[in-house]
Amino acid sequence: VRDFVSSNPGLSSDESLELITKARGPRSDVDLSDRELEVIRLISHGRTTSYIAAELSISHTTVNNHVQHIFKKLDAHSRLEAVRRAEHAGLI
Repeated sequence: VRDFVSSNPGLSSDESLELITKARGPRSDVDLSDRELEVIRLISHGRTTSYIAAELSISHTTVNNHVQHIFKKLDAHSRLEAVRRAEHAGLI
């Protein structure tokens, strides 16, 4: 998208920003599992992997797997980005 925007100088800055934002925004049809929703809610409250594992009675590895699935579904690269995208998508 950035290449398209940079190769089309006729786009206004507002149009360019809208294209880039839409390309990186969460899909409206994001479907997190119930467990993934629990995990992202706990992350949004600043909980650590250890805390989440103990709270949900699952292993650290399972928490990390859920986090990776959340990242993929929300097209996020960090926990903060995932939380912001989940908020924007109305999931939390």
